[in-house]
Amino acid sequence: VALALVVAGRIRAEGVLVVANLLWVLLAVGGWLWLTRPEPSAVTTADYVDVLQAARSGVVDLTSFDHLTIDDDIAQIRRVATGDLLDESVAELEAQRARFTEVQAVVSTEVVGAAVTRADDATGTVLLVIQATQRSTADERPQVVKYRIQVELQKVDDRWLLSGIAGL
Repeated sequence: VALALVVAGRIRAEGVLVVANLLWVLLAVGGWLWLTRPEPSAVTTADYVDVLQAARSGVVDLTSFDHLTIDDDIAQIRRVATGDLLDESVAELEAQRARFTEVQAVVSTEVVGAAVTRADDATGTVLLVIQATQRSTADERPQVVKYRIQVELQKVDDRWLLSGIAGL
């Protein structure tokens, strides 16, 4: 009987050591996971949808035009862009107006894919894959070209406007 009590006591002591070691390992792993957790997202849920929609529609409005409606296209650019992007886009369309009219140029852009990489309450960044179909009398067949671009947006008077575009 005494031997049984000694063995039982030893088993309990070993069991307590095993549980203590297991707890130590769990605490160490938990601490390591806490310290190596990923940074918070650069995208706030509240702004994600608005930034994505503004980028998708704004890029189409900015990059699509028809030689018959250039004035309307310029007015549309003024509604969706701001800053240097606005100034450069309008200046480029105005500078090419005669040539676009001469060759009856039409460019139709569609967004093939899009993802928000950063968005807060004032600025946003969206990656886009766009496909532009270019038609003119200079070439019988329409040309279809795909581009990967990064679009910067800025919130101005409660509206998301395109503030920059860069090719990738």
